[in-house]
Amino acid sequence: MYVLGAFCIGACAALVVAMIIDVEIARPKKLKIKFKLLYEDAQMPVHVNQFAAGLDFITPEDIVLKPGESKSVPLGIAWQPDRGDVYLQLKSRSGLAFKKGVEASNAGVIDSDYRGEIHVLLKNSGRDEVTIKKGERCCQGVALPVFKIDMVKSEALSATERGSKGFGSTGA
Repeated sequence: MYVLGAFCIGACAALVVAMIIDVEIARPKKLKIKFKLLYEDAQMPVHVNQFAAGLDFITPEDIVLKPGESKSVPLGIAWQPDRGDVYLQLKSRSGLAFKKGVEASNAGVIDSDYRGEIHVLLKNSGRDEVTIKKGERCCQGVALPVFKIDMVKSEALSATERGSKGFGSTGA
C-alpha cells in the first residue's frame, strides 16, 4: 500500500512538473547543432541509442590520467546550436566514472555563443593510472535551456521551513 501510494504521489508530481515545463517553456523538441571538426582525427559526438539524453564525445588523442590528476582534454570540435537559449553541459560517462574513477568536472558549461574548441576537464578519482584511448568516448554533453533572469535587489526574502539551513540540513 505504501509503495503504491509513494509511486502515485511521485508519478503525479512528475506529471505536474512535466505539464508546467511544457506550458511555461514551450520549446521545440528538437535542437539542431552544427559541429565543426577542428582537426583530422576529431569525430562527431554520437547518440549511442535513440533514448540517450546525452551526446557522447570522443577523444581525438590518447589521454593518460594519474591518480588524483585533472586534465583539460581538447575534443577537437566546436559547436553552433541553432538557437541562443541553450547551453551544453559536459558530464561524466557513468561507466567510465564507476569502472575507472574518471569524472568530468562541473566546469563544463559551454555557452551557445562560444565557437572555440570544446574541452572537458577530466579528473581521475581512482587509485590507478587510467588511459583513455584515441577514439574512445570520454564524456557526454547534454543541451539544456537557459532561462533569462530578471534580477531584483531585495532587502527581505520570504520565510520558508528550511530557512538558511545549508549543507546536509535535509539529510545525509
